[in-house]
Amino acid sequence: MSQLILNLDDPILQTGLNLIAQTEGKEVQEVIINAIQHWVKQKSLPPLKKLDPFRHSVPIRYEVEEDLNEVIPFAHVTDSAQFGQELRRQLWERTNHAK
Repeated sequence: MSQLILNLDDPILQTGLNLIAQTEGKEVQEVIINAIQHWVKQKSLPPLKKLDPFRHSVPIRYEVEEDLNEVIPFAHVTDSAQFGQELRRQLWERTNHAK
């Protein structure tokens, strides 16, 4: 653990930090520490190379015993809004009962 003493001689910087601290409901020291942590994390992450998904992926092939060409997913759904509400309700119940 290191101790750091920071003198703010710039009144604009000081006012800005005070405003951010008031907006976030934190102390000025916390705002400064959070800013430094965010900056260090950004600088310390290595740049990630973007990959072409078409060159770096393969289709998943399942061994299927039956012919699924005639299967129509969600054919039983007649009202999509009601179906969506029911799915959200079921998810809500599952997540709230799991706690």
